[in-house]
This record gives sequence, structure tokens and C-alpha cells, in this order.
Amino acid sequence: ARLIFDQRSQVFFDNTNDSLMSSPDSQTVAASISFEDAQRGWRLAVSVANLTDERILIAALNIANYGFIQQTFAPPRTVGVTLSKVF
Repeated sequence: ARLIFDQRSQVFFDNTNDSLMSSPDSQTVAASISFEDAQRGWRLAVSVANLTDERILIAALNIANYGFIQQTFAPPRTVGVTLSKVF
């Protein structure tokens, strides 16, 4: 089993420290667990990224000449399952 906690302080995306161009403090949690049967040769792993489904701004671009700010957000909660078999 694995648990990852990530803390990020406020980030500004321009040199004027404009609050519209910033991402506030954020915390994310990711977790994974795996089960293995060595005799039968299989492994099952389950993982979750952004466990708390936080909406986190990761980039911003001020295009004021065109009247808008482009923002890019981190992916929402993502779940993955892997089943593998060794023959």
C-alpha cells in the first residue's frame, strides 16, 4: 500500500502577482494498493490520484488583449486498475 500527500503553497503565474493569475494553497492525496499471488502468477493493483477531487489551477495565461484569461486545471479524481498475469 502507498499513500502520497502533496502540499503546494500559493503559486502566481505572472510577474505582477495578480490574484486572478494565481492558484491558492492546495493539498492532494494519492493512494495505491496491490495484491499478488506469486504461485498463480497474477497481480492486481488499484490506484487513485487526486483522491479528494480538488480543482487545482496549474497554469494561467493572461490574454487581456483578447478579453480573457486562459486557465489549465489538474486532472480530476482518476482511478486506475491493473491486472497482470505472468505465464
